[in-house]
Amino acid sequence: MVVGLLPALGGGIRELATTGQQSRLIDGYLRPYARVFDRVYYFSYLQESLAEFTDDAALLGRVTVLNPGRPQWRGWRARMMTRAHAAEFRACHVLRVFQVTGVIPAMDANRRFGTPYVTTYGFSYGRLSRPGPKRWLKAVVEHRGLRRAAAVIATTEALRARALSLGARRVELIPNGVDTRLFAPREAAGERPQGRTRRVLYVGRLSEEKNLRTVVEATPSVGAAVDAKIGAGVQLVTVGSGPLKEALQALAKELRADVEFLGVMDQRRLPEVYASADVFVLASFTEGHPKVLLEAMACG
Repeated sequence: MVVGLLPALGGGIRELATTGQQSRLIDGYLRPYARVFDRVYYFSYLQESLAEFTDDAALLGRVTVLNPGRPQWRGWRARMMTRAHAAEFRACHVLRVFQVTGVIPAMDANRRFGTPYVTTYGFSYGRLSRPGPKRWLKAVVEHRGLRRAAAVIATTEALRARALSLGARRVELIPNGVDTRLFAPREAAGERPQGRTRRVLYVGRLSEEKNLRTVVEATPSVGAAVDAKIGAGVQLVTVGSGPLKEALQALAKELRADVEFLGVMDQRRLPEVYASADVFVLASFTEGHPKVLLEAMACG
């Protein structure tokens, strides 16, 4: 049997690599699917190949990354994907959509070839934007994508109820999880000094919806309050990259906020970073069931 994997709109392995999550895709999805299916197609929005991220010959033999060949606007790529890769879509017995934002090619394949698809519903796509045409369009994609899916995987009970209210035929509640063999509490290396700087950690994409401007702006005042109370400063540590990186760096410099930008980090190194932090912060405007929050909790 053949399975086709569809990332979120505009997504690809390289996009996941901006937050060190490519290993999560490869180890958590591509390898298991390659063991079960004869062939795995990953329909990327980016110019990339699997060989850029792994040298596993067995995996490379079963998984094919199909890319646009040249840079394309993500909306155009979504609409034209089943035409550009018609033979591969026809060969698929089922399509697995990683987020409801990626359902446009799946709906097209379902209409053209009768291919069923299963999508994850991890957040309310239709509520992401401010009121206006873009929000209306996202709501339409969300509604139609859920309604036409053979099955929907909801990550929370609230999202399960919402999917059913939007007309989804079959909804399974499967919360996100983490590998607790990797993400687990660690012994501190010696006793931490009383007056040491407290570390506030953020892990994820540096983008508008994560509300990081507010976090950076709050860092100096929080630091002053902590210093007045226990005689210790506060440092904000971010892991990841994204379109707001330079703006956030400039804001931190302007406010003289103690912020360290660690950049992209492989997921396997994250437990050490979680262990070094005192507090984890996630101030997003909207989230579903975020894995980074589960990872932080698992690390104590």
